[in-house]
Amino acid sequence: MPIPIFSCFTLNFHVMAIFRSTIFDNVRRKLANTVMFRRYSKGIMRSNPGTIRNPRTPEQLVQRAKMSLLVDLARRMAPVINVGFKPLATKQTVHNAFVQANVPFVKVDEDFNATLAPDQMLCSDGVLKRPKVTATWNESDNKLVLQHAAEKVSGLCALDDKIYAGLYETGLREAVLVELGNRKSETVEQTELPEEWNKENLCIYAFAISLSKRNASPSVCVELS
Repeated sequence: MPIPIFSCFTLNFHVMAIFRSTIFDNVRRKLANTVMFRRYSKGIMRSNPGTIRNPRTPEQLVQRAKMSLLVDLARRMAPVINVGFKPLATKQTVHNAFVQANVPFVKVDEDFNATLAPDQMLCSDGVLKRPKVTATWNESDNKLVLQHAAEKVSGLCALDDKIYAGLYETGLREAVLVELGNRKSETVEQTELPEEWNKENLCIYAFAISLSKRNASPSVCVELS
């Protein structure tokens, strides 16, 4: 009896084999998880892995929960992170840079619900020194007051670095960007919050960008007093 000769390879997660055998020459059927047919005068055997093709392991579910949260946040934080993040490689987008920087801070519970603490979220990242920014609420004018203290030059702190504040409303999940001048100047900026925003849901992130826009500082979450 001739012994079948197999040449194995994979295609689209299926294990396939080309065989030559007088016994199986005209076989065209499915047996268990194996499908046999002919193509271009050759006998083909292909595995049918069924549900194994898309396993849902706990590790995969955790990763999917993290990605779902961060991809949504990247879209909502776009006005801020488009300035705060500089792609590290030609093919890396600003959104990918944001996701990569924040993955370590996302927590996933036993029900695969992902959360990111507001004070841990990075709206910018880089090697520059974090700026010194404070935030208070002006009750009489019903405005947010952002104050930046003048800084001295250092290796990671240039006087012409631009200072920004990203504002995020956690209830509406909306973000805006405010420019606060440069490091060499003391700046006081009064900002009226967008309509329907609640100051109780406000998160403030301050960061610095070099004049060349090639470098940034990590963002710092500023407490509102």
